[in-house]
Amino acid sequence: MKLEVLMSIMNIKNEEQLKNKINQNNITTDLLVINQVENNEDIFEFENIRCFSMNEKGASKSRNNLMRLAKGDICIFADDDMIYDKNYENTITKAFEKNPDADIILFYIGNYNENREKNKHIGNKKINILDIMR
Repeated sequence: MKLEVLMSIMNIKNEEQLKNKINQNNITTDLLVINQVENNEDIFEFENIRCFSMNEKGASKSRNNLMRLAKGDICIFADDDMIYDKNYENTITKAFEKNPDADIILFYIGNYNENREKNKHIGNKKINILDIMR
């Protein structure tokens, strides 16, 4: 199964700036980025990264574009301020292997960014529409 990280960011000017951001986040898998910018629409690809700069603003528009452009078998939405565990790919793919009928799995994986609010771990359970709407 191919894992692809979907991330929305703002005002990244070039590939070097994007690479620095990704290194800070510990993202090692394929990555699709929607870069929200003021007035240009560029597309650049390098290594395992595809980045589309769009002048549309808003989280819902970015997420819709990310879903439309995604190519992974498993896709995860990433916040640009999260610092991911080095084993995130293994953790996620194993969860889908154990739950082959699952369409969505919510993860409460440790976050190494001290400035980010911590999520409460709720254990393994089947989710409902209210969980999804959060």
